[in-house]
Amino acid sequence: MSLSEELLRGICQPTPFLNTRFPFPVTQSFFGRDFHWDVLEDQVEEIDEANVVNHLPLVLALAEGVEASQPDREEHFVSDKELKRRLAQLSQGGGWALVWGDGGKKTAQLLDLLHERRFQSYVVAPEPSPQRAGLTYLGDRPTSVIYYLQCLVRYAHIYGRIPLERTDEVTRFLEEHGPGVVFWLKEDPTSLERALLLGLMFLGTPAVVPSSYPLPLGNARRAEAPADMVEAALAIRKLEQTVIAE
Repeated sequence: MSLSEELLRGICQPTPFLNTRFPFPVTQSFFGRDFHWDVLEDQVEEIDEANVVNHLPLVLALAEGVEASQPDREEHFVSDKELKRRLAQLSQGGGWALVWGDGGKKTAQLLDLLHERRFQSYVVAPEPSPQRAGLTYLGDRPTSVIYYLQCLVRYAHIYGRIPLERTDEVTRFLEEHGPGVVFWLKEDPTSLERALLLGLMFLGTPAVVPSSYPLPLGNARRAEAPADMVEAALAIRKLEQTVIAE
């Protein structure tokens, strides 16, 4: 299935997310408050998978449309109030870690190490991980990573006071102040998953990836073992950054 088909198949009457200033945080960040889903969906055929870097805003927006169409969307969405609480907890150490993989022993080992380093971990994998403090399971759909990105872009717009549609400013803000890092454990990613990873890095979020994965853009380090992955993430930049208060 192509990237375009995977996106369009998942969108069906997207419902606004609740308890937030931004009912569609990612899409509004790129296209403003008054965007129209029909217009965005009509542009899907223009996506060139061989040059997907030029289409990342559209891919991310439509991925949010997919999640906004899911019956479990409110189980995974982080409200503005909860976002503020999680940002306040960053002063206690670590950062936000998105662990995105296929599940299994390596994912579990990485989560244990991140817990020791007092990270707030977000997981996208086939099966939910054991519940523990500081861990949020986002589901197993590729587009589930959008809940993590929603937190990051709202941090830029609400706490960084960056107006909508100022993508370059959002990217710079997250590069300088963003608390997030992505740990990429996918062994056989789809074209949509690769595009979403690029989208996360496009918006200033660093990633740790295996040595076998070629990246055309983004701030990334390569590592294989979970312990090396954590050290690589810390080497990208200091994750104990000052969080901007509202």
